[in-house]
Amino acid sequence: MTRYRVTAATFERIPQEFCQENLVLPVGQVGELLLVAFANPFDLTVSAKINEMTGKRVVRLLAREKTFATSSSREAPTARPDSKTSSRRSERNTRPRPRASSTTTM
Repeated sequence: MTRYRVTAATFERIPQEFCQENLVLPVGQVGELLLVAFANPFDLTVSAKINEMTGKRVVRLLAREKTFATSSSREAPTARPDSKTSSRRSERNTRPRPRASSTTTM
C-alpha cells in the first residue's frame, strides 16, 4: 500500500478539527461515495454526522489510531504489519495442516 498524503484538499468536505476530535480521515471520493478512514468504524454516529455534513454516503475504512497521530505531521504512515504480527503470520503459513481422517467411527 502506498503512503497517503494529507493536503489542504483532504479537509475540503470534512473540517480538520472534526477529523481530529473523532479520529477520522477522508481518503477519497468515488461518485457519491466518500471514503473515510476511522479509528473506530463501528461508531455509526460519526458516520451519520459526516453524511449530514457532506450529503455523501460514507464508506467506513478501518485505520489504526496511530495513523491519526501522525496525520498532523502532514503524512500518514504506510500500512505495514507489525513485526510480531508478521512473524506470527509466517509461522501459521509454514505449519503443516492436519490431514483429514479417512476412517470414521460410529
